[in-house]
Amino acid sequence: MSKKGEKRDGSNEMESAEKFSSLESLIKQMATDQAKQMNLLNQNFERVNYEVLSMKDTLTENNDMVRGNTDQIIKVTKVVEDLEQELAVERKKREKGFDMLYMNMKTSVEEQKHYIKNQTEELSNNILTKIQNHIAVIEDNRNEWTKECDGKLEDIDQRINRIELRELPSVQGGGAMDLCNIKCRVRFVDTQKQNPIEFLKEFERKYKSLSDKIKIEIFEQHLDGRGMAWFQLVIDKIKTFDELKQKFINYFWDDVEQGKAVELLQTGRFDVSDARKADEYAMIVYQMCKNVDKFPISETKMLQLIAKHFGNTFTQAVVVQGIQNFEIFLKVLNGFPLETIHRECRRSEYKPFNERTSNPRYQQNGNQQYSRHKPQWLPSDNAEGAKGSKNE
Repeated sequence: MSKKGEKRDGSNEMESAEKFSSLESLIKQMATDQAKQMNLLNQNFERVNYEVLSMKDTLTENNDMVRGNTDQIIKVTKVVEDLEQELAVERKKREKGFDMLYMNMKTSVEEQKHYIKNQTEELSNNILTKIQNHIAVIEDNRNEWTKECDGKLEDIDQRINRIELRELPSVQGGGAMDLCNIKCRVRFVDTQKQNPIEFLKEFERKYKSLSDKIKIEIFEQHLDGRGMAWFQLVIDKIKTFDELKQKFINYFWDDVEQGKAVELLQTGRFDVSDARKADEYAMIVYQMCKNVDKFPISETKMLQLIAKHFGNTFTQAVVVQGIQNFEIFLKVLNGFPLETIHRECRRSEYKPFNERTSNPRYQQNGNQQYSRHKPQWLPSDNAEGAKGSKNE
């Protein structure tokens, strides 16, 4: 028993010794590994420490650089602030200069406005005073002229009434008086001699109390030439005097004839060599053109166009005074310097043929270098008043 016990104790000691030896080996191994790790940690620490020092140096350099840049930025900022102050001072000077210039210009403009206004008012007052004085003179002359015309018209009416008293009984009594022997005060030949509308007005005024039949028979005795030829063509188709009058107007006062009247109104010129006076010429043109109904023209425009027949100076006087009445127009025309009218009419009358273009007022004459064409439809001078042309 004792031997078995000793044997068992010996095996236990051997196992313990092996375990201790294994434990010692493990401890050595662990110590070795720990030493290696310590060495590795020391190496890493050294490397990290080196990098930290490098970063510290880099940060120091960066701080120095930033500090230098900050100084430059401060300097630049200072320069910019100085420039802004200088610009502000210069801007104030310029603004002050502009304000002074603006005030000077404004003052000058106001002075000019005031001066122009005063001059305009003074000129307007002078013109208005002259126009009012001229209108007063024209009104006085018109009243005298109206009275004179009324007296002449009254005298003419009395003469016509006396003639009608002698002629009407024999005419209305059944033809005892030969109508062919009636002395016609007005005879119509064609539109080259007189205006058809004025002829009708005078005829109707003279024979307004007669019947249509007698007026038609008498109407024939007031016609000659082209007028008589036309009457012979239409007499069989006429039943009333109104019908005769309308056909007469349609034939002798159509668009073509009225167009001629308008053409003369726009392009005509007073002929200083004519025996007519300026006011007589104006009345003829006015009487002709006032009956134009195909191409209506206002009274003011018509007077201005007639004024052009007597030159630019007279036209300006008519336009400035704003004349709208023919009676006033005649008074102004009669009071206008005749020398000015003649001078301007002659100046426009005699022009080289190549400068007249297609103006119908002018035509070339074989005996003269320059001559003036007289509108055909203007009434011709009567035998007593005609004096012939004068050498200009």
